[in-house]
Amino acid sequence: MKLWGLEKGQIYKVIPLFSQIGRLFDLHMQLLSHNGVTSFNKNIQPINKFP
Repeated sequence: MKLWGLEKGQIYKVIPLFSQIGRLFDLHMQLLSHNGVTSFNKNIQPINKFP
C-alpha cells in the first residue's frame, strides 16, 4: 500500500486505518501485560540480579 504521494482525498481514507492499527496495538499490549506478566517477570529477574 502506497503511503507517499497520496492525494488529499486518499489521506482521509488512510487515517482511520492508522487509528485502527493503534487500537489493535493497544489491545495487543494489554493482552501481553495481562497474560505475559508472570512469564515476562521470570525472564527479567535473573538479568536484574547482575551487579
